[in-house]
Amino acid sequence: MLIKKFLVLITTMCVFLVALSFSGVNTHADYTNILPTYTTNNNGTYPTHSWQSSDSNQTDVINHQGGTSTGWDNNTGWSGDPTDTTNSYIKYGTDTSNPDFAIRKYAKETDTPGLYDLYLNVRGNQQQDIKPIDIVLVVDMSGSMNSSVNGGTDRVGAVRRGINDFLTTIQNAGLSNYVNVGVVGFSSPGYVGGRYGPGYVKTDLGSVSDRHKNAINAMLNDDFRGGTFTQQGIHQGAQMLANDTSSNKKMMILLTDGVPTFSYKVETSSNINDTVYGDTFNTQRIDEPGNTSKISWPYRTTSGDLIRDTWAATLGEAKIAKNKGEEIHALGIQLTADGKYLTADQIEQRMKLLASDDSSGNPLYDSAGSATDVTNYLNSQANDVIKNFNTINNGSISDPLGSQFNYNSDTADVKSVGSTPINSDDLPTAKISNGSLNVSNLNLGKGQEVQIHYQERINTESNNFVPDKWYQMNGATTLTPNGDDPSNQVDFGIPSAKAPGTTLTINKVWNMLPNDNNIPDSIDFTVNRGNTTDNDAWTQATGSLSKIQNWTGTFDKLSHNNSNVYLPKFNDHGQDFTYNLSEDNVAGFSPSINQVLNNFTITNNELGLAVQKFDLDGNSLNGSKFTLIKDTDNWQATDSSFTPELINGNDDPIPIKPGYYELKESTAPMGYSLDNSITKFQVTENGQWLDQNGIKISNNILPSNDGFYVNNQNGNDILTYAKHDNIKPFTLKVNKIDKVTNQSVKGAEFQLTNSDTNQTIQPDESGDTATFTFNNLQPGNYVLSETKAPTDYAPLSSGINFSIDNTGKVTIPDGYDSNSELTAGNSNNTISLTVPDTPTSGQLPATGGPGITIILVTGLIIMITTAAGIIFISRRRWEV
Repeated sequence: MLIKKFLVLITTMCVFLVALSFSGVNTHADYTNILPTYTTNNNGTYPTHSWQSSDSNQTDVINHQGGTSTGWDNNTGWSGDPTDTTNSYIKYGTDTSNPDFAIRKYAKETDTPGLYDLYLNVRGNQQQDIKPIDIVLVVDMSGSMNSSVNGGTDRVGAVRRGINDFLTTIQNAGLSNYVNVGVVGFSSPGYVGGRYGPGYVKTDLGSVSDRHKNAINAMLNDDFRGGTFTQQGIHQGAQMLANDTSSNKKMMILLTDGVPTFSYKVETSSNINDTVYGDTFNTQRIDEPGNTSKISWPYRTTSGDLIRDTWAATLGEAKIAKNKGEEIHALGIQLTADGKYLTADQIEQRMKLLASDDSSGNPLYDSAGSATDVTNYLNSQANDVIKNFNTINNGSISDPLGSQFNYNSDTADVKSVGSTPINSDDLPTAKISNGSLNVSNLNLGKGQEVQIHYQERINTESNNFVPDKWYQMNGATTLTPNGDDPSNQVDFGIPSAKAPGTTLTINKVWNMLPNDNNIPDSIDFTVNRGNTTDNDAWTQATGSLSKIQNWTGTFDKLSHNNSNVYLPKFNDHGQDFTYNLSEDNVAGFSPSINQVLNNFTITNNELGLAVQKFDLDGNSLNGSKFTLIKDTDNWQATDSSFTPELINGNDDPIPIKPGYYELKESTAPMGYSLDNSITKFQVTENGQWLDQNGIKISNNILPSNDGFYVNNQNGNDILTYAKHDNIKPFTLKVNKIDKVTNQSVKGAEFQLTNSDTNQTIQPDESGDTATFTFNNLQPGNYVLSETKAPTDYAPLSSGINFSIDNTGKVTIPDGYDSNSELTAGNSNNTISLTVPDTPTSGQLPATGGPGITIILVTGLIIMITTAAGIIFISRRRWEV
């Protein structure tokens, strides 16, 4: 872990110093925003200077043109192939043929309706005005650096490889002329730089060429041995930077794995926060055996500070360098305790004091623990150094979602599409959250370009969506080219998209009852929308038709919660909506709806009520009347607002509205009984018929008994009450007369027998009377018999057979004076029958007519003739 941190610190030092040099010296340009323009009108909002795909299927998306500060490119169309990196870029920089960077944003339709691909392209370049940076690597070449790390590669090997990779990366990036690197290796006198050398070796600052890189590698291939003269290394590194009189950024990176075991003697000193810093030194060298920083014989400076170890001189040397404007980064490699003098933590605190502070006041110090990590870290830091020379440096993109759109997913793809590939580890990070796409860590140099791809869906299920209206797919989409200057932003062009709607054609047909044309001036209808995916999307909306419109209309919008809503063709997932009409409940009508695609015909069939009157044989009866009364809910009371209606039996139906009703016969047909019973029924708001028990009346066949059935006449549902009536009883009146005189004759007796039941019926009268009454005769067959004839009269030789059928027709044998009559009201129907009797004596009638004399004379003639015949027959017999 320590080596890793060491390597990280080394790389960080190199890279961070380079980065700081560019932030402090190599400033990026401030770019004037080339602001895209948009048009807003009744068609929506869309780019004023636009292009559309040459693909004929790409009609619902429109993109902004590319251009420069001098104007837009007027390229109004191309294929939209994302691999095409030539069209529609907005270019920044003074040289438009070689822009500092170029950006492009556009959208295109996918095969799924309402789903769009969006592409963000950013192309970088190398800064036109680059100032070099000077970096001195101060490397601990003491013998302890040869120690293995975690049983693996030694520290020396890690440092050698890391520095070599660092230099190679700088060189491959084409920055050799802009990054000057020098190396100082320090140990103890006589161990590096020759047997009698000063204890350090160095390779002076130079651009990163093959020759210079080989010189550095050769120097680092020397043996790492001896003690640790850290002050000497810092001094030589500071001197190397000072010898370069340019205005380049000056940075030093200190790489060491232990405490300083050598220092120069401090002459004057300063005490800062209880820490002693050497200000001036003499040439006397403090050399302590045992690889420790502790001085065996402490001494005082002329300033009065007690010097106990080599840290005072080392810290003082670093302070002098920093005071000159040289920035020091320090990396501690697997630091361990300084014997019994200092703990590892105490050593690390002193290492932090060697380093400069960053802008937040934190020391530019790190620790390393792995040789491999050191190498990898130095390599990644080299890339960070390179990024500081890019025109896009630590850039970012803010791309908020448009108000009428949703993300298809929460991920975005990022890939390198430039002529110079970008390692996957160095690609920017793109995240979608909280309604925005944000791209960070955007670093692009010459030949490098990234393309960010994501998808959006147009939100057709939003209640404020308007079909065929251009909606901007995003809010203001901006690029920040330089992370150190977040206020300098430039705008991408924003594409717009739209989605089609549909229309509903609705016709209303009124199917009225005969002699009725009472229809409303307008009606409302309800449209149900299916295939919604958003719980907040409307599923029901209403519209209206009127007489003025001739009951027909084409609708592209309806009403929902008192606001207009439009009719998009498909939902948020590209599936077609389904639109259906609900039955519109017009009072007194039952609707039927015919749908062909989005064309609807609503037929309102008027509801009617009729009464049919039949006899027991099913024959229609005329002359009945029924009274219709309307009640309040559940027949609780009579509805006083309703005027009772009179319905003629077997007549045309009358219109009827929803409500609770009573039906009662008020006039019966002639000869039939009046039924005073009340029949109740209900008409519901949606045109259903219910009986008194709330059961739907669905029978459509004429019942054989009294009851309702639904009789459909020309499409109109007619609730029909079928009433079968009995004929009223009959009263038979028998009049007894003299056959000759036609005068009433008293003294006869009659009885009536029902031939069907053998029931004998006696007349109402008794005693001496000529009139006999038989009441309450029902239809059937009867025999009237004379059981006793009046005095002097011959009785009837046989009974009189007659019948009454179910219709009230009375059949009496010929030869009798009779009459039958059907009566109204409560009185029985009547049959009158005159029965003549024959006298048995010759008495003249009181009126003086021929009377019995004619009969006697006639009888005498018959007798004489008969006697003559007998004599004649007798004589002939004798003659034979």
